[in-house]
Amino acid sequence: RPPIYSRNDILQVAKTAFSKSGYANVSLDNLAAKLKTGKGTLYYHSIRKVDLLISISRAIIGASIAELRRIHKLKVPPDVQFVMAFRSHMGSILSDIQSAKIYFENEADLPLPIRNELGAVMREIENIFIAIAEEGVRAGVFKRDPRMAIRHVIAVCAWPYRWYLPGGLLSRDEFIDNAAD
Repeated sequence: RPPIYSRNDILQVAKTAFSKSGYANVSLDNLAAKLKTGKGTLYYHSIRKVDLLISISRAIIGASIAELRRIHKLKVPPDVQFVMAFRSHMGSILSDIQSAKIYFENEADLPLPIRNELGAVMREIENIFIAIAEEGVRAGVFKRDPRMAIRHVIAVCAWPYRWYLPGGLLSRDEFIDNAAD
């Protein structure tokens, strides 16, 4: 009789498989084989492959927005708030590089309602950064209309999953410090 795994066990194996082989190249049969169990274990948890992608995507985006909302409410100067938001957003993404890779590289594979849901959260993230930057412009800390600059900042926060190497020359915090500076 094959072992039974929790939904979280299955999710962890899926993250590794999707990150390494690509979402499109991994089947439920592959996941069951990696778990050394049958597909019945996956069906026991009512798991479809897309459900795993949805869970991974929601987790990585959800981790960032909660902290950004908190930072946005702080009563600190806008330049300080901006650096805090930048560090938090990049830190959230780099805290789970596998999930970031899976979300950013497979967003188009999400069902439209989920893409719309996560797109709304991503717009809220952008809007928080814009609001902080606009306050900085009003305070004379920042010099120009922040919308284009914020899109660059969001990209700088999101894309390090492609080139940051845990265990490399810089720790995660050193990497984030370098980018924030």
